[in-house]
Amino acid sequence: MKENRRLLTPSESSAAFVALLAGAALFVLGAKFSVSRAGAGLLLANFYFSSLALTALFFIAIQNVSSAGWPALFRRAPEAMTSYLPLGAALTMLTAFLARDIYPWAVPGVAQTLGTGKAVYFSVGWFAARAAVCWLVWLAYARVLVGSSRAQDGAHGEALRLPVAASATFLLAFGLTFSLASVDWLMSLEPRWTSTLYPWFVFAGAFEGGLAAVTALVIVLRRRGFFSELNENHLHDLGKYLFAFSCFWAYLWFCQYLLIWYTNIPDEAVHYMMRSSPAWSCLFWTNPVVNFVVPFGLLLPASRKRKEGVLFFAALLLLAGHALDLFMLIEPSQGPGPRLGLAEAAAFVAVGAAFVLLLDRAFAAVPAEPERDPFIEESRTFAGV
Repeated sequence: MKENRRLLTPSESSAAFVALLAGAALFVLGAKFSVSRAGAGLLLANFYFSSLALTALFFIAIQNVSSAGWPALFRRAPEAMTSYLPLGAALTMLTAFLARDIYPWAVPGVAQTLGTGKAVYFSVGWFAARAAVCWLVWLAYARVLVGSSRAQDGAHGEALRLPVAASATFLLAFGLTFSLASVDWLMSLEPRWTSTLYPWFVFAGAFEGGLAAVTALVIVLRRRGFFSELNENHLHDLGKYLFAFSCFWAYLWFCQYLLIWYTNIPDEAVHYMMRSSPAWSCLFWTNPVVNFVVPFGLLLPASRKRKEGVLFFAALLLLAGHALDLFMLIEPSQGPGPRLGLAEAAAFVAVGAAFVLLLDRAFAAVPAEPERDPFIEESRTFAGV
């Protein structure tokens, strides 16, 4: 389909805009009752949708580096997801402004009790500076990778080559900056606790969620008349991605838990002691069921990966699982038991509505299928491997 069309209908766009305004208003109202809860809710919502956008960019870079032809047909879908990144950067800076209400180390005098090294590292100004560096790197690469793809639409003659070198350097830069961000924004919620597996674990959850978002978006677009040549072989490859990274997430979840449980070092065990307490244990054990056990059973047979309905359900389940995973990483540090109040729910609704509106606008800005992509014909006739 060559013409530019929106994903959302006018009524759906209006509903998303109302949700954005209502969510923002309720978030401000909730912040008046508890700034700390509002800040934690904003951190959760922004990290969730930022991780979807960033891992969509990561997915694009992987395909560029590997010269993969099969996803060319639906490449505009993950590209549209990256449109959230500038807003994600702005909301991260707002989170830094609220740091003293979210992070224990940001309270005056606390960082000095953590040791000399951590006292220097944990300061609000240095925290904001590191976040700014991460976002500048991500935004710069998004501009190059997505911009070069869209430049193909105006190219004359031969299709422009995809930026393979830029994609390769992005994969390296992303590994470093995302590890830093996961430590700064999530692990530092418990500043006395550390785990060398933590950045890997956060990445696994983020990429699992990002792949689920790409898969769900592609299926929705297909159902709305886009990507008419997308076939069950494309779905099968997306299903293989979901299955593989669900297993990878489970592997890291189990490894981190087993190592800390076995060594039983108090400074490390405190993280899991909190989450296995009666107040949190139900959600703690639900997490691997939603993120691994059920998707594993759904996607294990090859035939099910080719079924649109099964794959769509698995993608939605993993999106919910990613939210639960982040909830379990963030919220236990904020209180003695699970809570989902006005501010937390409003933040997620508002940021989610903004994500959908930005995605819709970005998708409609260019043709749904990149006609001058050098791999487009290969993708249209993709027969699987």
